[in-house]
Amino acid sequence: NNLAQVYLNEHRYDEARALLMRAAAAWTTALGPDHAYLAPVSTNLANVYIARHKWADARHCLERALEINRKQFGAESLPAARSQADLASFLSTRHLYAEGEQLFASALAIEARVEGGNVEMPRTMANLAANFAQQGRYAEAASLYGRALPDLERQTSRDSTRLLSVMDSYVETLRKL
Repeated sequence: NNLAQVYLNEHRYDEARALLMRAAAAWTTALGPDHAYLAPVSTNLANVYIARHKWADARHCLERALEINRKQFGAESLPAARSQADLASFLSTRHLYAEGEQLFASALAIEARVEGGNVEMPRTMANLAANFAQQGRYAEAASLYGRALPDLERQTSRDSTRLLSVMDSYVETLRKL
């Protein structure tokens, strides 16, 4: 899985896919089809499919990761919330905003209830804000960006690309109000 991530970052998608498929087969044989180790493999495989514009395969992998995390950790767990947010981000990029919004809202609710979830909340809020901005719902987007930024600033360095990207999106959203 780690080497596959390196290949993915290097745009070596065929090699990444081959390694991930081998990892999935090995974990499934050794530990069963729903073991927690398979969720990140499935998410990384989804990223390969996204890079290859294989949308149906990517969605299937993200849904599978969510299913595994719900079975292994519970529907109200942080791993399930993270998988929901990953699937929501994918759906939003595919212009399936309502589905994405529903999953983002559910992930945020879980993150708010579960101890330690506040670490993930700024990322999820920023992604939901992007969903709203893509729909022209700028006031809602600006509100969420404004709530997410202080926590992102505390969690990351000032020159973090993630922080800078959210700041840029926030400024652009404010311009459109």
